Amino acid sequence: MKNIIGMFVNTLILSNRIKPVEPFTDFFNRLKENTFKVLEYQAIPLESICGQLKIKYPEVFVFFNMVNIGSTQQENLKNLDSYHTEKVQNTKFDIVCYLTDYKNGIEINCHYYKNRFLPGTIEKLMELYQEMLVSISTEPTREVGEYLSSGKKRKLIRSANR
Repeated sequence: MKNIIGMFVNTLILSNRIKPVEPFTDFFNRLKENTFKVLEYQAIPLESICGQLKIKYPEVFVFFNMVNIGSTQQENLKNLDSYHTEKVQNTKFDIVCYLTDYKNGIEINCHYYKNRFLPGTIEKLMELYQEMLVSISTEPTREVGEYLSSGKKRKLIRSANR
């Protein structure tokens, strides 16, 4: 084997059904259980599984990555305001989010396929995500569907799906 320098990442596909009447805490526990099941197979590349089963690589629209650099209690975020980067780039997936955990918050870097979304749509989607995180953290026992109950949020989600 030759000397190789680089980072090798194996993408894991998580698919979970959302039940609107299910309490968020139950959904979260189910999500956690499913994630641990998938992690049991993390050493096997997804491309290899698809090839052996002779199936098409699954369509993945949203790529979500929690960046764990060192300890989970990193230094504080420097800028707590949300911002929008003017540099828009194309991605392999429709939306790619990288989350980094800090002592005083979570930084979200969102990239998106610029031919599919307008910058304003992604900005609104990130605002909705932030509102949902706040709602979930303050009232985690509400039904999942209640976090999406306002007409404004439903309209945004429908427009993002087009």
